[in-house]
Amino acid sequence: MRRINGLEPEENKRLWQARLADLEESGLPQKQWCEQHSVNISALRYWIRQTRKERTAQEGDGSSKWLTINANTLPSANVDANTGGSEIAVSYGAFRVEIGEGANPERIYNVLRILKEL
Repeated sequence: MRRINGLEPEENKRLWQARLADLEESGLPQKQWCEQHSVNISALRYWIRQTRKERTAQEGDGSSKWLTINANTLPSANVDANTGGSEIAVSYGAFRVEIGEGANPERIYNVLRILKEL
């Protein structure tokens, strides 16, 4: 295989994985992060697309899988008496996420996205 920027392909991939993690942790906009790290923004966006493609391939067909719950069929024992039924609790393996009424949808999305990556 050919070397890219003096690196073997797997080394280059690891380098970009580290860069993408650093970008995410920094909270900076892509353009600003690239300027601070002397990275070409086109290259950054290429690796973001490649990473997404790999995740999609690992997840199977890439389609979302939704769990359908009919609230009318849930046993009443699952309703938390302290919340008056205004809370949803989702358990998956060792994780339990409780979502209260009026929860910020963006925050819920971010929590679920992080759990998915674990």
